[in-house]
Amino acid sequence: MSFPIEIRIAKNSEGGVVRELVRESGFAPESLAMLDWTDIEPYWIVAENGKICGCLQVTVSKPIGRLEYLATDDALNFQQKARVVKKLLETGCNMIGQAGVHMLSGTVPFKYKGYKRMLKRRGAVITNQGNVFLKRV
Repeated sequence: MSFPIEIRIAKNSEGGVVRELVRESGFAPESLAMLDWTDIEPYWIVAENGKICGCLQVTVSKPIGRLEYLATDDALNFQQKARVVKKLLETGCNMIGQAGVHMLSGTVPFKYKGYKRMLKRRGAVITNQGNVFLKRV
């Protein structure tokens, strides 16, 4: 069964959809509602298959960039999620690399053991463990 995926930069008007995907994935649901999600472009990329089915925050910073808040639609099956994750990560890595960033970092929640294994197989190294925090500025 075909599952074509298009990856592109999210539009500001899609901030609510991105917020909901991130919330459904378990990232700080109580904090997300307080934020303004109407100004997300060009910091997020989305995966589409007729509708937005995944997202990833891409933060270009030197020398270390970040890929964060990877989220997929819960309605996708395992293979579809895997394809969405792979394409989002490939695109995010390419964007960071084209910006001249030397290394990237990101946080993987403990419950996503398969995601962590996949990253390690592709050369990622766990450098630290700790708490992820959010603070409104």
